[in-house]
Amino acid sequence: YRKFREKTLAKRRRKQKPPLPTPQLQLVFAQAGNFSYVQYYLSGNRYKQYTVSCLRIHNSFLPLLMMASRQFALRFARVRSISPSAAAYHKNVIDHYDNPRNVGSLDKKDPNVGTGIVGAPACGDVMKLQIKVDEHGKIVDAKFKTFGCGSAIASSSLATEWVKGKSLSEAASVKNQQIASELRLPPVKLHCSMLAEDAIQAALKDYKSKQAQA
Repeated sequence: YRKFREKTLAKRRRKQKPPLPTPQLQLVFAQAGNFSYVQYYLSGNRYKQYTVSCLRIHNSFLPLLMMASRQFALRFARVRSISPSAAAYHKNVIDHYDNPRNVGSLDKKDPNVGTGIVGAPACGDVMKLQIKVDEHGKIVDAKFKTFGCGSAIASSSLATEWVKGKSLSEAASVKNQQIASELRLPPVKLHCSMLAEDAIQAALKDYKSKQAQA
């Protein structure tokens, strides 16, 4: 019985997978003018580098951030002063994030206005996109309000720019792949471009339902 038990235990030990290594949280930033672009990574053996979050903070907050990093035992890696696009986001994202187009709201009670509100449970982003359509079926104005990360704001801004001046069918053909390609979004931020496409579709659907009831 003892030999059988030892053989069984040895077989179980051989089948057991080695425990996954503990992932390390790494903080990387790059300065650009008065601001720094900070990115958190999960890294480690068997863990591909995975972006957890990306922030844009004023340089005056860097000492506080470094203090918090030490307190939480984060591995801190400082990069030389490089462009924001090389640090985290492409310059197109930075442009739309720093200077968002068409921020605001339209009258949602207006029968010529379609409103789309969508959200991403994975990251907590919420996007509201509105379009105004003239009597010829052309989108003459578009506005957005987004609560979320820089990629979500940039995707919303670009989406409103693209739908303005288009017909309803042309606006419906705007796809998330086009938005992601234009902004050069990393794979972990593709859901932001999907959110923008969903917001456009929701706004078009709302407008069409209003017209059907008129």
